[in-house]
Amino acid sequence: MKHLIALFTSAALMLSTGASAEDNLKYFMVKGKLKPEIAKMLVDHPMDPTAGAKKLVASIKGAKLVSYYLEAGTAANIAIIAVPDSDYASAIVYQRMSTGALIDIEVREIIPAAKFEQVMQLANDMNKAEAKK
Repeated sequence: MKHLIALFTSAALMLSTGASAEDNLKYFMVKGKLKPEIAKMLVDHPMDPTAGAKKLVASIKGAKLVSYYLEAGTAANIAIIAVPDSDYASAIVYQRMSTGALIDIEVREIIPAAKFEQVMQLANDMNKAEAKK
C-alpha cells in the first residue's frame, strides 16, 4: 500500500510540477452522427459545421476545440476537445443529445503525443511498485 501511495503522490507531483493550465487539460475525441434532417439542412444550406462545437467549447472556461472533422461515409462529426475536467466530456454527450442534432455519441479520452512519455513513465513506475509486492 505504501508503494501505491508513493506512486500516486509522485504521479501527482509529476503532473503538477511546472505544468501550465494547458498541460492540465484532458483531451477527448467526441464523435456523433448527424441526424438525417440535420444532414439535409446542411446540404440545402451549406454552412460551417463547427459552429455548434465552437459555441459549446467556448462556454467551458479553459476549454478548447483542438480540431474538427467530418467522417466520410458515416455522416459523423469528430471533434478533438481539451477540457479542464473529465466531467465536462460526460456532460457534452447529454448536451449534444439534447439539441437533437447528433445521435450515437461516443466520447473517448485520448493522450496527446506530448504527454505520452510521461504516461509511459507512470506505467513503468506501476510495474515497479507491483513487482515489489
